[in-house]
Amino acid sequence: MPGSVCRVGLRFTDAVILNTGIMKFIHPEILWALGALAIPVIVHLFNFRRFKKVLFPNVSFLREIRQETQSKNKLKHLLILAARLLAVAAIVMAFAQPFIPAGKQEQAGAHRVTGIYLDNSFSMEAEDGGVRMLDLARNKAIEIVSAYGPADRFTLATNDFEGRHQRVVSQEEMIEWLQDVEVSPAVRLVSEAYSRLRESVVREETPNRSVFLISDFQQSTADLMNVRQDTSISLQLVPNGVQASRNLFIDSLWFESPVRTVNVPEVLSVRIRNTGAEDENAVPVVLTVNGQQKAVGAADVTAGGDAVLQLTYSNTATGEHHCAVSVDDSPVVFDNTMYFGYDVADKVLVTELYAEGSPSRSLSLVFDDNSAFSYTRMDAARVDFGALAQQNLVIVNQLADIPTGLQAELSKLMQEGGHVFIIPSAACNVGNYNNLLAASGAPQLGTWLQEAAAVSTVNMQHPLYRSVTESAGDRVSMPAATGSYAVDPRTAPAADVLLGTRSGLAFLSTGNTGRGRWYLLASPLSEEATDFERNWLFPVTMLNVANYSRANAPLCYTIGKDETIALKNVAVSGEIAFRVKGYSDSTAFIPTHRLAGPVMEFSMQHSVRTSGNYRLLQGDQVLAPLAFNYDRAESATAALSAAALEALTGEPALQGARVLTNDTASIRKGALERSEGKKLWWTFVVWALIWLAVEVLLIKFWR
Repeated sequence: MPGSVCRVGLRFTDAVILNTGIMKFIHPEILWALGALAIPVIVHLFNFRRFKKVLFPNVSFLREIRQETQSKNKLKHLLILAARLLAVAAIVMAFAQPFIPAGKQEQAGAHRVTGIYLDNSFSMEAEDGGVRMLDLARNKAIEIVSAYGPADRFTLATNDFEGRHQRVVSQEEMIEWLQDVEVSPAVRLVSEAYSRLRESVVREETPNRSVFLISDFQQSTADLMNVRQDTSISLQLVPNGVQASRNLFIDSLWFESPVRTVNVPEVLSVRIRNTGAEDENAVPVVLTVNGQQKAVGAADVTAGGDAVLQLTYSNTATGEHHCAVSVDDSPVVFDNTMYFGYDVADKVLVTELYAEGSPSRSLSLVFDDNSAFSYTRMDAARVDFGALAQQNLVIVNQLADIPTGLQAELSKLMQEGGHVFIIPSAACNVGNYNNLLAASGAPQLGTWLQEAAAVSTVNMQHPLYRSVTESAGDRVSMPAATGSYAVDPRTAPAADVLLGTRSGLAFLSTGNTGRGRWYLLASPLSEEATDFERNWLFPVTMLNVANYSRANAPLCYTIGKDETIALKNVAVSGEIAFRVKGYSDSTAFIPTHRLAGPVMEFSMQHSVRTSGNYRLLQGDQVLAPLAFNYDRAESATAALSAAALEALTGEPALQGARVLTNDTASIRKGALERSEGKKLWWTFVVWALIWLAVEVLLIKFWR
């Protein structure tokens, strides 16, 4: 070995690896055995062989031959000596177990702790040569674990983030964990998996820490630049996977109208994406509702692009609706269907808060004879706050004042999903009105304007008026006001102006607050102030406002992300349990729940593992239809190649990380080379055999 074998004055202990620059030794104390090199030197210097005299009559002819033979013998002995010295040195070096470190100094004698992330997402179901990628990844993980010793410790992370995997376990138990891993719908970022492993690894009192990330490293989840690498941990990236050449999937869906009603055409928009390199033409799209086919369409999707297809159908009955829209595509199939559900309510709960002697009866004319609504009137001086909290829409109709208690209840109602329609009176307490409006993010009531102001613009792009766009062209009559408050929409940037005047003020505006919505009319509903209640826009506006006030739950949820579902006005009974049950199968479990005011929150506790339609039940009563879908993050099949991963290891965030690109049979060797370094003891064994062979050949054939 070059002159870096040892240094004078170093202490050799079992606990410290000798650092000799390039090479290190696990057992440097054995290097003292190099002193044995003196033995063959002594043997050659003090050769006590006895010589026998032989008398010759004349030796003059042999002198020249004798001198030549003596020179050859001297060279032969020197070569044999060198071979023996090199053989002994190689044997000593082999026993000292030299290695080339992988990048950080290891401490011998201390146990090692290793964390392994095994990506078990849906993308790992792809096959390579008929073998599932998850199985290949599992075999690699087992090879890595098997490369270590029985005293070493391990921890595991999968996309499921199971609590039991946060423990540090033995080699045998780790292999059992790996053998139990199966494909999961959960999707995790690589940085999240590393952080979880890091938490477990750093708790171990050892300087020898390693983390292996085994994944197909899809670009959508492989956020390696967000990995907060710990310099005390050796990081290895193990790419595993084949990139699917194409994938066609349903990305999202939505309705043109936020409200589902009976016998009214519903327009469902479906976005379809194509990750392949070729256009997909006339892709059939099928919509089913409650198990029956409702609509069929075809979409042309460009390579690497998306297309939006609209499907039209009608709901023929009230109650729960379990729906699914699907395409036919392979080999990636988990995202071919998107499930969704909704409830068509029997009644919309509408309450009018009126002041004693309120002159307006126009609201009663709109709602009283309409079977789709449950309309009640409530004296503002005697408000039943319990009943008020259950309403979909509350109309504050020309109250002279809004007390602070009522302000708080109305704000709470909007925060929890209710809608409030505010109609001021001509002589109201503007300060209290503005307090409520400010808390809701609505524009303020300004000065009272005793002048004519006609509505000049109608926001036909807003869902409230979108359904009447086609017929609005023939309706030239617009409402006008002779007395109104100056409502400047610029004071509330988030507000939408539904009806506006030529002066730029808002006659009717709206906006979101919490999970609910507010509406503000600038003029009282009186003949002296406006003709709005006699205009064609009035019944259209009030009916649509009431319809859109339905507390519609989301159309669908994402497995692994949306674990909490909130419903309003759910009665609690100690004898009747809540259940979640599959719509078309026997899947069932009991969710946990807690009451937060009028809202009941249900936690799924990661019990939903399969996409599909479900029911939330209280006893035998259906509280809500539910739909769960797999996360679309992995539908984009593009993945980082081994070369791309190598390039990333040069970035400061991944400095020192290594990429293992060997096959399964070589992973075991590569794992220890990355964690311990490249072992060289076997190289010195080979050299020892070579030098011993040279010695034998010199002795036997050099005459």
